[in-house]
Amino acid sequence: MLAATSDTRKVIKYAVQSLEKLYQAGYIYKKAAIQLSGVRDRSQTQMSLMENYDGEKAETLMQCMDSINQKYGPRTMFSAACGVNNKAWTMNRNFLSPQYVTGWTQLRRVK
Repeated sequence: MLAATSDTRKVIKYAVQSLEKLYQAGYIYKKAAIQLSGVRDRSQTQMSLMENYDGEKAETLMQCMDSINQKYGPRTMFSAACGVNNKAWTMNRNFLSPQYVTGWTQLRRVK
């Protein structure tokens, strides 16, 4: 079992490895959401005896990226493994339901 991490690079690495094992040519795939569970504060994290601990460097890097994105806006800095444009992952809005409850601009007008 791998040690817990907040290093985005490791999460992406293992996600790509998993997808490479699962992918089979000839099948049509759709994107899906992933739910993370067992998220806890780093002070409660159990370290691994089998892995080298590089947490301090990774933590500093992730904090740096987070602060830059917080200051200059989301996706100012991101992993290139996620793609350089969002075109492949944009939402298909052809079947988007109306937002009568949450969108003021979509409320019906009565004259």
